[in-house]
Amino acid sequence: MTNERVPEFDDPDGLRDIARWLTTPSRSGVYLSAIDLQRVGDKAGLGRLPQNRRFAVEQLFRSAAIDGRLPELFSALETELRSHQQAYTDCDAAWFTEWMQAVDSSLERLNDMRSVSSS
Repeated sequence: MTNERVPEFDDPDGLRDIARWLTTPSRSGVYLSAIDLQRVGDKAGLGRLPQNRRFAVEQLFRSAAIDGRLPELFSALETELRSHQQAYTDCDAAWFTEWMQAVDSSLERLNDMRSVSSS
C-alpha cells in the first residue's frame, strides 16, 4: 500500500468515485484484478473492458446502464465479492477480520446502490 491518502467514499456520487471505491482494497475489502472485472463483465453480459481497473469499473457501470443490465451487474459484483470473502473465511486467519468487515460494508453499499438504481 502507498502512503497516498485514501479518500473517503461515504457517498459515491459518480462513476469515478464508485470506481475508486471498488478498486481500493482497503475500502472495498477485495482486490479486483482486471481478470476479476472481466469475469464480472462476462457474467453481467457486458463486452470487453479496458485493462485499467478503474476505467473498467466505470465502463461496467456505463455499459450496464445503457444496456439495461444493472441488475445483472450488481449480481455479478456481489458474487465476486462473496467469493473473495469466502476465501478469507477459508484461510481462517484472525487478521482477515478487517477485510471481511470491509467486504460486508461493500456488499451493503452495493445493495443500497441496487435499490436506488431500481427505483
